[in-house]
Amino acid sequence: MTGRVQLDAALAAFGFHAGEVQHIEPLPRGIKNLNFRVRVGDAEWVLKRHPAAARARLSDSHRFEVRLAESGFPVAPLRRAASGATVVETREGVFDLHSWVSGRQFSIADRGAMHAEHPDLASRLGSVMGDLHREGQQALDGVPGLVPATALPTTPYPAIATVRRGLFQRLQASAKLLRRRRTPLDAWFEQILPDIVHRAESCTLPQVAARVDPADAILAHNDVNWENLVFGPSLEVLAVLDFDNARTLPRALEIGAAAVVLIGTDAARFERFMESYARTARTRPDPRAVRLGMELKCVRSILWSIDAHARGRVADGTMLETWCRHLEADLRVLTAMRADDRW
Repeated sequence: MTGRVQLDAALAAFGFHAGEVQHIEPLPRGIKNLNFRVRVGDAEWVLKRHPAAARARLSDSHRFEVRLAESGFPVAPLRRAASGATVVETREGVFDLHSWVSGRQFSIADRGAMHAEHPDLASRLGSVMGDLHREGQQALDGVPGLVPATALPTTPYPAIATVRRGLFQRLQASAKLLRRRRTPLDAWFEQILPDIVHRAESCTLPQVAARVDPADAILAHNDVNWENLVFGPSLEVLAVLDFDNARTLPRALEIGAAAVVLIGTDAARFERFMESYARTARTRPDPRAVRLGMELKCVRSILWSIDAHARGRVADGTMLETWCRHLEADLRVLTAMRADDRW
């Protein structure tokens, strides 16, 4: 756990000294980062601690965030240190500081009810993604690509390799190490794992991956989901959060990754989302490539979640299970669509 001394040191680098800081509280633990809610006077902030190795990557993603903010796109503003840097370093890691954005947040469990109550939500979300990608395409001129666009169709492979190194055994061993009975979640993960691996491998077949145009690349958020959106009273998007994973990606795969989480597999919602995206981004990607992105998101996220669960790195097992069950259900629909050639 990061000590108060290190938090005070990081905040001081951002211009907030210990006597000014009224309150610091840890936010629910993520798997990769530690986040803290900080109050200074009338303002609130999110202080995030990253591994030291993340500094260069954060510098790139922060330049993207600054560009988006300057264009008027809704993001949480970054705080700069006295040096002008948006990242500061202590002996426990590197830190960045964003303004706290108050509003409503939802989860994938709310998806069906949200769309039923607000039929235009799919169009709104498509428009937000279109704005984000229009800026992301332009940003490639100013921010070096973090990952070659052609690399993404093979991204399930690291997760598959992890599985082959003994994920089944870790799932079984984790129950013994924690001295608990085997849970239904463990059993479900073990049941679906072979099929998820098979589907991941099928997404990377050359004839499937060839549907993606790697030349149509953007600087992408790479993790647009319900938890990274803050909504206002009328469901207007007040902020897109957490650009830590920003990288260069083929447009269609980034759209698909967001769509399967935000929209799901409902055909009418998907069409409204894509129409709105095309109007805003001023380009219309191949829906078959977008649906491949939807599949890739499902298999990557489920495999990664199973691995994190097996390693004991998940604080909220209920949230993880809800996430994975929704994505697994979406993946079954997408796989059937591909089998029926309804792409």
